[in-house]
Amino acid sequence: MDKGKVIQEISASDLEVNCRKSKQLEVDNVQALIYVFDKENIEYEVVDDNKVNIFDEMSITRLSDLLKNENCEILSFKENDETLESYYINLLS
Repeated sequence: MDKGKVIQEISASDLEVNCRKSKQLEVDNVQALIYVFDKENIEYEVVDDNKVNIFDEMSITRLSDLLKNENCEILSFKENDETLESYYINLLS
């Protein structure tokens, strides 16, 4: 709620999914990345045409090697650690 208005209604399980730790990977070929993740049984979520959130642990060296074999370049890599507080603040922004 913000100033007496309901901003978003969300279940506890959806909130847990939205606030769980992940890593965001940006690549030049998301289809190759999806192929590698499906082959390796890595849990992921496609964010857009170049970005994917990764929910499983994986060696960056191994990931880089697998993507190199598929002619896929890593453009950026960052950790996402959404807390309940930051999730709420992002809703109000």
